[in-house]
Amino acid sequence: MTYSAVPTPVSGISLQEYMQDMAGVDLTDEESVFETAGALAGLATDHRLLTRAMNDQLSDWANFQRANRYSATSLILDSGDGYFVRANVWLPVASEVDSHQLEDSVSSYEIPHDHNFTFLTVGYIGPGYRTRIWEYDPSTVIGLPGEHVDLTFLEETHLEPGKVMLYRASRDVHTQARPEALSVSLNLMISDQEKLKRDQFYFDTDKGLLDGTVLSDNTGRLLMCDLAGLVGDDETLSLLDSLAEGHPADRVRWHATEAAAQLHPDAAGPRLERALRDESRLVRASAAAATR
Repeated sequence: MTYSAVPTPVSGISLQEYMQDMAGVDLTDEESVFETAGALAGLATDHRLLTRAMNDQLSDWANFQRANRYSATSLILDSGDGYFVRANVWLPVASEVDSHQLEDSVSSYEIPHDHNFTFLTVGYIGPGYRTRIWEYDPSTVIGLPGEHVDLTFLEETHLEPGKVMLYRASRDVHTQARPEALSVSLNLMISDQEKLKRDQFYFDTDKGLLDGTVLSDNTGRLLMCDLAGLVGDDETLSLLDSLAEGHPADRVRWHATEAAAQLHPDAAGPRLERALRDESRLVRASAAAATR
């Protein structure tokens, strides 16, 4: 199912009041989060909200957006315990082809993808984007590129001003089309640390396949493991083995295993055998493919 509505906005709510109200919401319960749709819609009726937030932050330039780990089109407005509010900018078609391609990659236009976080969004400025939404069961997915995924199409809809939608972590797959004009949405982002450890994926919705892994919190760790497999030494090998045995993220364990095997090819066999006994289906499947 999808969560979407055009709720009656809560009148006169400020960003500070909204942040205080959200502190009392059960952020682990999707229905409870969606019940706050009217408050987020009320926030979106404040047409000077974004301007005031930018002015406040620009006045402290040294600390401006230092905690923002998202793309150049996102602006964090305020944060609380386990949640924050951001403004997300959606750009119309660029006049230059190179800019168009860059913006597509930054904003994932027309690229079906999921997220490892739940978020509530409302149309704020401009006509908003059109979106297509599918759902899948993450418990059935290992995480291998080209893996079959049972995707169920849910709807095609439009995030116009005042409309609120809830996207569920690691369940909703969506793709956005460029808006007709510059648009901005406001997002309530839920920072569930356990869910943030999950991978995010691109999908081939026509074929029902995983099309690769989206950048996530582990991307830097994976790159470090891959680099260690190329330029490491004996100490590196020991450290990689520790990661392969005990890191909580399964994809990190596998990349550490691969890197250790690359550093010490003569002892790759025992490391792959260990991976074949790993609790993770991803690690086991990756090791099985490597031993063929």
